[in-house]
Amino acid sequence: MKLSYRTKCGFIVIIVGLMFLLVGLMFAHFALPNVRHRCSEEVGALIIGYDKFRSIQPKDAGFKTGATTPIFRYEYDGVEYEEHEDFYTTGLNYKLTKRYPDGNCILKVNPENPSEIYFADLHESSKPVFIVLDIVGSLVILLGVVEIFDKDGKIIKTAK
Repeated sequence: MKLSYRTKCGFIVIIVGLMFLLVGLMFAHFALPNVRHRCSEEVGALIIGYDKFRSIQPKDAGFKTGATTPIFRYEYDGVEYEEHEDFYTTGLNYKLTKRYPDGNCILKVNPENPSEIYFADLHESSKPVFIVLDIVGSLVILLGVVEIFDKDGKIIKTAK
């Protein structure tokens, strides 16, 4: 069976849609909950600054990112820590400064490894991104399926 160019493109579009969908699902449903479950102890923390994402791009590449993550100071079991998550996002400084004007917030730490932290506000702000990835992936898959089939519901083939 020889498939038409349109059908082949439809399959490629479906694969691209699946990649969007899988990335959104992996991060939203698998990666974040693991950290959240390990970090079960709540502690009071102070936002003392922001760590800026360091791109591996050359300085003259013209690419700059405004992605940051908050740096926290907190105490757990009598030991003081200064840590940040390895989760960077844009526009965060303004949101957190508005929500926590004095910098005091609640943080969750892993009791077995107190330097591993989870800050719910940081992850909640990124959920819309994952939801958008899932929606875009689903729509792209639908577009691919529409391209593969003709109006009678049969796969479009080239004429012999």
